[in-house]
Amino acid sequence: MKLQFFGHAAFGITSSSGLRVLLDPYEPGAFGGQLNYKAIPGKWDIVIVSHDHLDHNYIAPSFGAPKVVKGDAVISGVEVKTLIVKHGDAGGTVNFDTRVSWFAIDGVRFLHPGDAGKPLTADYVSKVGPIDVLFAPVGGHFTMGPPEAPAFIRQVAPKVAIPMHYKTPLVKFPIRPVDDFLKAWGKERIQRLGSGEVRIASGALPAETELWVMPMLMA
Repeated sequence: MKLQFFGHAAFGITSSSGLRVLLDPYEPGAFGGQLNYKAIPGKWDIVIVSHDHLDHNYIAPSFGAPKVVKGDAVISGVEVKTLIVKHGDAGGTVNFDTRVSWFAIDGVRFLHPGDAGKPLTADYVSKVGPIDVLFAPVGGHFTMGPPEAPAFIRQVAPKVAIPMHYKTPLVKFPIRPVDDFLKAWGKERIQRLGSGEVRIASGALPAETELWVMPMLMA
């Protein structure tokens, strides 16, 4: 299958049969221009939304007529399960929930935690079960940051963890760059990919957790 990192917390997954699933699409120029990634291209069959903030829930007319998932659902053979956790509190200025969503496509189990502000409880980790690909927020302030994200990744123990929701020149939010997280993580098993698009398969993922730092396609 094909995995794409568009920017911020938005990822696209295209299955071997052509089913197209989009995760947490942002509004270009959201929040008065504080988020300036380009528009996400293409038409999508399913859009999974973690919570209703403009950097995570924008359904563009160009997407076609996707099924929008905001909770547990089974659509086109994909079963999405969710848990409600607390959004990062931005120093006490945000009181909001976000959904942790997990699902399988082509035998690969994905987990997207939205703007989760801290690692999961042990009970939640048990409910989620084994994960192959984890999309990990690492920028802090609105999500987990460098102090919490390494513990979260090791807690979930995916085969691949892809950092997301971090500072770049196109983001004016008071969040931190990915390199701050990488320093907190350490030197082990980091792959800097040359593209924001990669092919993956269930039988060809690492045996131990690797960090994949992916360029953003819409940057």
